[in-house]
Amino acid sequence: MERRSINPSSWSIEAGFDQAQLIDRAARACARQPAGHPGRRGHDLANIVRLNCYTTDVDELFKLFPGITDRFGGSRYATSVLGVAHLPAQLLVMLEATAVD
Repeated sequence: MERRSINPSSWSIEAGFDQAQLIDRAARACARQPAGHPGRRGHDLANIVRLNCYTTDVDELFKLFPGITDRFGGSRYATSVLGVAHLPAQLLVMLEATAVD
């Protein structure tokens, strides 16, 4: 797998993520697994190329965002943060990840 970061400006790099990534292979959705493992087929956090964040409190999520990016150990990803009115099961944040082999 070859990944190329795309960042027309550098603000997102300082926050720990990319504005986009170009991948030389087709991406697959990555299901949540028990014990914090991000998915099947031996994926780990380095395989994640996109992380969508849905939250009912955008300001609070941005306070906690460094803790999310720290778990990736320097591996960046493209991301979107979306404020929503409600999430299932009274969640405050829901993450949706896309990983590639």
